[in-house]
Amino acid sequence: MSQHDLMDAAVPRSTLVVPPDANDDGSLTIGQVAKAAGVGVETIRFYERRELLARPRRSRSGYRLYTKGAVDQINFIKRAQSLGFTLREVRQLLGTRGDPDADCSGLHELVKVKSAELGKRITEMTRMKATLDRILDQHEPEKPGHGCSIIAELEREIPVS
Repeated sequence: MSQHDLMDAAVPRSTLVVPPDANDDGSLTIGQVAKAAGVGVETIRFYERRELLARPRRSRSGYRLYTKGAVDQINFIKRAQSLGFTLREVRQLLGTRGDPDADCSGLHELVKVKSAELGKRITEMTRMKATLDRILDQHEPEKPGHGCSIIAELEREIPVS
């Protein structure tokens, strides 16, 4: 299975049925897409400005008209973001997603680097949690007027990083 297939398999496909109030050609308004994808309309506009989502065609009256594919694209963006990818990295992923003949070799390195970054963050957060747990274990809740030993402890702590 190729990396492209793995990325596609990890992204749930929309089961969107064209709403009864969709246009005759099956196109969706920005509000319908937002609802189906679980995002706000401003998020869709933001994705368009950042070139993560193609600008849709417009109706005669100027309304944005999307295809069902826009919902899938937004779901892909959300899934990639939930895995820690930046919007710049998401744009790179989208470029490959849209081209079945694309060279996916760069994606392996991108995912490898992202995994290493997350591993480092997990290690740092585990260390931070251990420090906070130690402080909690060493300090009982104090009554007002007796100072706060936790503050004193935090002032003595060497910054975690």
